[in-house]
Amino acid sequence: MKRPKMTRVVNFRVTEEDWLEIQRAASDCGEPVNEWCRILALETIKMPVGLTPSDRILFSQIARAGFLLENGFQLLADETLESEHWKRYRNYALANLARIANQALAEVQSNIKSTGSS
Repeated sequence: MKRPKMTRVVNFRVTEEDWLEIQRAASDCGEPVNEWCRILALETIKMPVGLTPSDRILFSQIARAGFLLENGFQLLADETLESEHWKRYRNYALANLARIANQALAEVQSNIKSTGSS
């Protein structure tokens, strides 16, 4: 597969301390600094609402906790909370983390659009 021709250059300055951290991060990933920065920038723009990969991980875990809290309280309110039932919810939340996070992001985006806030 032929790599597309890249015609634009992105250029920015960083402090010496930031440069060393960037070098270390790129080295940990086995990439040259320029390639690491390019990959990270392109992956970030693919994220919903501009989440960085770290932000996405954190948001996913918060969405999972919210899912479990909401359903756990509903089971308590309905007086149907049993150990095996709760285990199924926990297993579902682990197996469907991306689905839960995407649903939560869609709700956030919908709320932003409906209120006109950003």
